[in-house]
Amino acid sequence: MYKVFFKRNYFYFTNKIPPNTEELVLNRETMKIMLPVLINNLNKNEAVKVTVSDQNPKETFSVFAKHFKEINAAGGVVENTKGEIILIYRNNFWDLPKGKQEQEESIEHTALREVKEEVGTTDIEIVKFIDYSYHIYKINNEWVIKKTAWYLMKTTNTTNLTPQLIEGIERATWVKLKEISKYLPDMYPLIIDILQKYLDLKLKQPK
Repeated sequence: MYKVFFKRNYFYFTNKIPPNTEELVLNRETMKIMLPVLINNLNKNEAVKVTVSDQNPKETFSVFAKHFKEINAAGGVVENTKGEIILIYRNNFWDLPKGKQEQEESIEHTALREVKEEVGTTDIEIVKFIDYSYHIYKINNEWVIKKTAWYLMKTTNTTNLTPQLIEGIERATWVKLKEISKYLPDMYPLIIDILQKYLDLKLKQPK
């Protein structure tokens, strides 16, 4: 399954038809016809929750993505030795540190650079790839799709986080995993989805 988010809205691409759903369920051809209308609804801040069912969801997702300019980015879920992770607070939402890839930069370097810049610590290393996320947004009157590579990262730092104020980050804080649920109401579904994949990855790791 591929998921594309826009704030609290989404497009799901799958080879299954969800049972008893209140979502709009489309096939590939109806998606292509209705996409301009759906994007216009997003422009008007109307709810758009769509499942696109097709035998080849990867190919259908590619058809969808061609309607947008692609931007690559990377970020991380950073753990310390106390089992806490870093959350940042930006634009009234809790988020994970991430940012855009620069020219001739590897995606792993992007992830490390952006995380270090946004939380103000250099003692960070990549442990493992988590997954990609996709979200769409409008910038300078152009719709883009951002593909973000997410990594599990480790640090020995347990304090001393400095939010990158110039990027609108008001806070960077350590959060215990058992307290994550307190932050979910002020978190976009995309970030919740990545945190769930991070937790799933941790369960698969040897003790």
